[in-house]
Amino acid sequence: MVLGELKVSDEAALKLKKMSSATIDRKLKHQREVLHLLRSKGGPKPGSLLKRKIAIRLTEWDTSKTGYVEMYLVVHCGSSTFGDYINTLSTTEVSSGWWEGEAIMGKSQQSTLQALKQIRGRAPFDLKGLDSDNGSEFINDILYKYCCREKLEFTRSRPSRKNDNAYIEQKNWTREENPGLPQV
Repeated sequence: MVLGELKVSDEAALKLKKMSSATIDRKLKHQREVLHLLRSKGGPKPGSLLKRKIAIRLTEWDTSKTGYVEMYLVVHCGSSTFGDYINTLSTTEVSSGWWEGEAIMGKSQQSTLQALKQIRGRAPFDLKGLDSDNGSEFINDILYKYCCREKLEFTRSRPSRKNDNAYIEQKNWTREENPGLPQV
């Protein structure tokens, strides 16, 4: 099959077809190391300085106080994240379990903030604090400045630690993770 992406001699094409994936990995190892070094230069990753300003909170919530919310973005994309799709900003108030959600198109920082404002306007409690995962829809200058301006405590979970957001995560279980959930 000729697709035109790469022009090589017939001899080289034959060798490539016979080469195992392990040999390809071994032959490309040096090139991957060079590319990694090029990418890793240039200072801190975007958001890493902001992450230092946002405290990490585990599940040690004082549940006698109302107004502290864990939030999470639920994607509704089916089996592929390609293209446009709806997300739901899902929030759970820690002491009462009160849940609110707001659908947004995509997961932009601005859309996420607008959804949070909508949820805040409907909530039957005063918002005192927000806790999120480390996604860029949450860990960004827009939401950080909003929390500072509104005097909201802003915390985050540890990266890749689902149990740090136990209150919101239990609201977003799927049937595959918890087969005991009722059919909808």
